[in-house]
Amino acid sequence: MATEQLLTARMIMKRLGIARSTLHKWQTTRNFPRPLRLAHNVVRWRLEDVERWTEIYFKPTQSTDMRI
Repeated sequence: MATEQLLTARMIMKRLGIARSTLHKWQTTRNFPRPLRLAHNVVRWRLEDVERWTEIYFKPTQSTDMRI
């Protein structure tokens, strides 16, 4: 059974070259994937969901590094 990869907010921010405030804004305005709540203050996003969203909605600038 394959385990799914989960991303932290920091990993997403680095991957997309965005600030935390942008991530929060996208959650309300750009249909960004909903995170999984693992504990009261612990949330993670499925890598597959984030990748699918970036293919549809994210248009990187030339200076954006898409690697984790």
